[in-house]
Amino acid sequence: MHFAVSQGRTLTAEEMQQLIEASGPEQVEQGATAPRGSSNRGYAMKQKWAERTMQEISERTGGMDLSERSALLCSGVFAIAGYRYMRVWTPLQRHYLTTYVGTPVAGVFRTDGGYTLLMAVTRKGTRMALDNEVEPFVTEKGESTFTLTEEAIKVGDLKLEWQRARYDNAKLHEFWATGFTRTRHSPI
Repeated sequence: MHFAVSQGRTLTAEEMQQLIEASGPEQVEQGATAPRGSSNRGYAMKQKWAERTMQEISERTGGMDLSERSALLCSGVFAIAGYRYMRVWTPLQRHYLTTYVGTPVAGVFRTDGGYTLLMAVTRKGTRMALDNEVEPFVTEKGESTFTLTEEAIKVGDLKLEWQRARYDNAKLHEFWATGFTRTRHSPI
């Protein structure tokens, strides 16, 4: 019925009676007895409606209060984030997670910061390594690192190097936010 009224349709007498009956006789009585022109006129109806709405929400959620619903919502968000971290993100994205989260925080204090990044060395120079040209690798000592893919070697990448340098926090964060999908001519 609320939808019909919001669309400009006039309610029939039967529909109006159903709306009044759904609100409950005590609400009609309390609203009607408020003095005309009073700022409290309708307050009783609003309060009863709010109480009934909160009761309905509580019943629909199995009696959970706000803190329990909030905890459930947060658990769902963390579960989805954990799933994406394990199943959707690439190994390189997972490696840079803490740096990605830290770049906006660091950007509050300075425009640039010192970072150790995985760089692809080519005949033309050095640039940040991209997802499609690296794969996880475990050394003989058991250390986890990355190695070039066969495709990266075919297109001219020579080797990978960890290099420490200063980078603009905002640009680095934006680069990672795009999912490491920049081209081989990326400015970072």
